[in-house]
Amino acid sequence: MNRWLLLAALLSAIGSLLFADRGGRRRVTVVGASITAALVLAAWHWRDPRTPPAAADRGVRRSAIDPTPKVGTVPRIASDAGFAHSETCRECHQEQYQSWHGTYHRTMTQVATPTTVIPDISDRLVLTAQRRTSTIERRGDEFWVTMADPDWELQQRSRGVDLETISDPPAIERRIVMTTGSHHLQAYWIGGRDGGLRQVPWEYHLAEQRWLPVEDVFLRPPESGRMFSHWNSKCIQCHSVDGSPGWQAESQQFKTTVAELGIACESCHGAGADHVRGQRAGTDRPMTTILNPRRQTADVSARVCGQCHATFQPRDRAQFNLRGFQHRVGEPLEQSRELATFDHPARPAMEKQGMVVYWGDRACRVGGAEYLGLVETPCYQANQLSCLSCHSMHESDANQQLAEGMRGNQACLQCHSDFAARLEEHTHHSAESSGSLCYNCHMPHTSYALLTAMRSHRIDSPNIASSVQHGRPNACNLCHLDRTLAWSANHLMQWYNQPELPLSKDQQQIAASLLWLLQGDAMQRAITAWHLGWSPTHRAAGDDWQSRFLSLLFDDPYPAVRFLAYQSLRRLPGFADFDFDYLAPRDVRLAAGRQILEQLSDHPPPTSAPRAAAVLLDRTGKPLQSTIDRLRKQRDDRPVDIPE
Repeated sequence: MNRWLLLAALLSAIGSLLFADRGGRRRVTVVGASITAALVLAAWHWRDPRTPPAAADRGVRRSAIDPTPKVGTVPRIASDAGFAHSETCRECHQEQYQSWHGTYHRTMTQVATPTTVIPDISDRLVLTAQRRTSTIERRGDEFWVTMADPDWELQQRSRGVDLETISDPPAIERRIVMTTGSHHLQAYWIGGRDGGLRQVPWEYHLAEQRWLPVEDVFLRPPESGRMFSHWNSKCIQCHSVDGSPGWQAESQQFKTTVAELGIACESCHGAGADHVRGQRAGTDRPMTTILNPRRQTADVSARVCGQCHATFQPRDRAQFNLRGFQHRVGEPLEQSRELATFDHPARPAMEKQGMVVYWGDRACRVGGAEYLGLVETPCYQANQLSCLSCHSMHESDANQQLAEGMRGNQACLQCHSDFAARLEEHTHHSAESSGSLCYNCHMPHTSYALLTAMRSHRIDSPNIASSVQHGRPNACNLCHLDRTLAWSANHLMQWYNQPELPLSKDQQQIAASLLWLLQGDAMQRAITAWHLGWSPTHRAAGDDWQSRFLSLLFDDPYPAVRFLAYQSLRRLPGFADFDFDYLAPRDVRLAAGRQILEQLSDHPPPTSAPRAAAVLLDRTGKPLQSTIDRLRKQRDDRPVDIPE
């Protein structure tokens, strides 16, 4: 959610220093580098995009329960900004309204009610993590939380206090007034002293039906500590229509307004009040204020989605804090947003701090930022491909929102029709196999968000160079998990005349998946762990050897990696009911891993000799432990922070 201040500091500092002369060579002065370094360190230390310290300082006091009544609440619905609201659109566009109403876009932000709060809170919940206990309970039609005071904790952090040293912060009791999300996770918001909304430190995972600490939902360095989010200064950018933070410098308060909560009609079609007035008056003037993304060129259409599905910060933070984005739908995003593109000069500094938005081959790592992958795609650059080439808001299932007929190869064949008659000749796989599904080869799951792997939207062809030179797992080895990089390289060279690459001994002899899993960085481990449970890989590589290696990830320092490992383990034969808590103390997690290894020692998996060596098993199915231990000692422990 709001893990963005580092990005903002880097973009602001470097942008102001480097972009003074856009026509000439970009240079960083010594002073500029010092300022940037200071901002990076400050941003890394204080990860919450919040109001100036004065707002947090006022009225803070230490007590058992803080009864302070003057706090932020649900943003006020503005009626004077040219927006009409989806209920007004419904009067004429009933069919479109109904199709939108069934999407997760509509339910992205909602007032907290018994209807919108998804988990059952009939009983009082007591949740503990990060040495903090929160209680959540229902009172009639309201939901209340007692938790550590986030404003007080942020004040302490701003003064240089290590929150890990505080075991008894003052508590507050606040009503939960708003929710975010209804598809994968749901987050909850309470009022803060600055008039804005602070996040409850727990989210609800819908598939697992489990409450998770917000710090453990993201792929972020485990030493990062407490995480605080502020809706009015960040989430409002995408999770509302015409969100205006309304920061008041004099009162040090947010007076936030929105045209509508959630992602609604006017998020994509633009402000509709003038259009409504014209239609009601019976005029036939052109609908100049309404934009239909389907009738636009590919680049303009993609911007409609890109205004949210990208990593960015406001180009003018002060103006945004006051009035929000003054941006018309379809206009170039660069006019209002500083996009974290691959070529942005801040990228190297971001990566040194662990915030890695891209693989080195220009593919975006961040799920939900698909626009940044799309713009790197040749089809988009030729103005032939947009988001709506495959997706639809009004003619799709709410899950993934792929348009009718676009879940299979028709999505690609609508343009690349010449491949239809020679599919097997092109793919070298059976037409019915997952290896002949265009998505699997050209859009592999190499992005991450929401505790899952997601498809890359930088559409490209499988190649080993990206894996060898940049660490990005390639599509061949993400399906053929039991094969080496050399095996894939040889096939790509024979089939598509790709150049031969020098490979190390390990890359020639050990399955690429295990190299990523055992010695890769946190992102590589997360992506590979997810694929070990992906059903197409079981058909291609078997399902009787992965459990041993997934059990090793039970001790991974990143909670998100442990979560993914357990998810994949449960998809393997014999482990559907295996009990494991990825947030349990380390000794408990290690015991669970040993339990799996003991089970395997009694019943080693049957293996063929060629595959056994690649997946680090001997001919009897016993592990090649010395090699496994060597690779684990080489694990890349550089920090990885995926800015969802």
